[in-house]
Amino acid sequence: MKTKLPQTPLISVCDKGFINKGGTGAPSTTVIKQSVLLTDIHRYIVSERARQATLDLRATVDEKLQKTKKALNFYSCTPNGTFTYRKADHLVSASGMMVIDFDNLAPDKLAELLRLLPHDRRYETELMFTSPRGNGIKWFIACGERGEKEFGRHFDDISDYIAFEYGVRPDPSGKDMARCCYLSWDPDCYINPRFSETL
Repeated sequence: MKTKLPQTPLISVCDKGFINKGGTGAPSTTVIKQSVLLTDIHRYIVSERARQATLDLRATVDEKLQKTKKALNFYSCTPNGTFTYRKADHLVSASGMMVIDFDNLAPDKLAELLRLLPHDRRYETELMFTSPRGNGIKWFIACGERGEKEFGRHFDDISDYIAFEYGVRPDPSGKDMARCCYLSWDPDCYINPRFSETL
């Protein structure tokens, strides 16, 4: 039976990032908002607010410059809950969700997953959108509230399931409970229909 969330999840949003000592972009670790509803995240993604930054990033070829532009021009969020600081031991409340991040997908695989994932037989899709560079997917699924160690083990189980079911493995960084996720523009962003009344 699929895990169901009892209410609209709350997550934190982090400010745009900075240039690190290595000269490349890094996401912010400072939370600028707390208790942001998942529906608010959906509204932002489908709006025009991130459109220009997203299109500019996708027109950029150099990978180092892409990383810098992502950090400097995109807000990020912590899908796994609300935090006072972007570290697992600064968790305020768990959202009951986990973000599964797919990177560097071929166009046909990207299209296939965008079509299939919302109807996955095991995991309830809460939100799903195309990544900033346009060749990946951010898949927010219901997983129930879990401690940090149990969260990591559950991520491994989900990764094995995805590899068997869809023939692709997600980014292993999703194992981090405080994982942040850049918010790109996607007018076709999927949100679970049960949230439609609050959109």
